[in-house]
Amino acid sequence: MPEQIQLLSCYVALGGDLKNVAVRGQSTPVTYPEMLVLRAIHGGEDKVWDIIEVGRKNVDLAEEIKRLNTVYGADVVGGLFPQMAGMVNLPLEDKSFPTLEEFQAGEAARVAAQAEARAKRDEAPHEPPGKSSAKKPDPSKLPDE
Repeated sequence: MPEQIQLLSCYVALGGDLKNVAVRGQSTPVTYPEMLVLRAIHGGEDKVWDIIEVGRKNVDLAEEIKRLNTVYGADVVGGLFPQMAGMVNLPLEDKSFPTLEEFQAGEAARVAAQAEARAKRDEAPHEPPGKSSAKKPDPSKLPDE
């Protein structure tokens, strides 16, 4: 029976190497269980990041397990999602990941705040480098040593 599963975009540090990164974007998303597999085989949570929900799709869980076994190997997948009486309990989602719309709204707010801060900065009077409007002390009024 088909179930709705979360589709995610993310960055993956291949083999845990942050200099060798794969991008799984909107056109090549991973399923939520697949993201868990990627974390396991590439070195942990911090090796798969900037995770955003880009959609959902109906999948047959037995077919999803078969696909994951084919791509990543039955040993890895079976270790993460053990079968009990021939049934696999695949996690379908993690609601803590932002949706694409939430991410885009946050990004728009960040850009607007940055523009506002830069405008304020640019309105402030600027002094040429090496010049200061701070008053220099009068040497005749300095305390004696």
